[in-house]
Amino acid sequence: MGTEDVYFQFPIRALNMGKKIDKVTEDEAHSRHQQIIDYCLVDYGTKNLVKAGREHANQVASNRIANQGITYKYNPKKPLTVPQQAAVFLAADRLRVVWPTGIEVDLSSIYELHSFINGFKGGNMQVRLRRDLFWDLNEKKLDWRDWTILCGIYAMLGGHPLKVRICYSQINALALGFNSVTQIGGKLKELTLTPRQTQITVDKLNRRNLFSKYSINGRHNWYSHKPQEELESMMIDSEVHKLKRRIDASASEATARGRAEVLRRLEAYNRDSAKAELERLKNKPKQVGKA
Repeated sequence: MGTEDVYFQFPIRALNMGKKIDKVTEDEAHSRHQQIIDYCLVDYGTKNLVKAGREHANQVASNRIANQGITYKYNPKKPLTVPQQAAVFLAADRLRVVWPTGIEVDLSSIYELHSFINGFKGGNMQVRLRRDLFWDLNEKKLDWRDWTILCGIYAMLGGHPLKVRICYSQINALALGFNSVTQIGGKLKELTLTPRQTQITVDKLNRRNLFSKYSINGRHNWYSHKPQEELESMMIDSEVHKLKRRIDASASEATARGRAEVLRRLEAYNRDSAKAELERLKNKPKQVGKA
């Protein structure tokens, strides 16, 4: 199975540290990342056990135990079934989670942690990160601030296959582990970054081509997993469609002023197809009202 087929998935609430994201220490970030790993082992393993086949999962578990000398701790008060045990090892194999050789893995604690994170205060939107991007925090390619903002943007993009408009305050809320700004409550100013700080991080991630970003008017940013050119094309087509409706709607003076404003904005786009369409629209005869 290729890297592009395997994703870590967890609820946005797992990012809730109860403090500003740029105040989280490296040790705190590492500890929470490890907890999210354990959460994903249960989540991924449980969801994919049937698809992979229990016999295959049991074989994966046996190989892991034999090759790395791993043992797992048995908790008689919270015993796990064989499929539950195999699910964790299957997920570890697919997600490339490597335990130190000879370690004793406490599978019961891993399942307890899954329930613990589900009980966190915060949002239930799902973050879905490609395997290599998930490990970027552990490998110090991204710090906690970068990584959580990326998680927030990806959580929003998860429910929108083409594009979605996200403001910086929404990105801030998601990076803190909440679905929206209103969920944060009275600690909004205490916990969130400034719009400028958020923009700096978003632009940094955008330069790595982790998502595409486009703005029509310099204020409203649209994001997409699609390539930058495809997002631009979608946005320009959308604006041209709006322009057609505005030009055809009325010949009133107010509409004419609005038309001129949109034309000036769209003329700045460096796209031949859009320019040709705009030229056609500008040359279209004005409607004459009935006497």
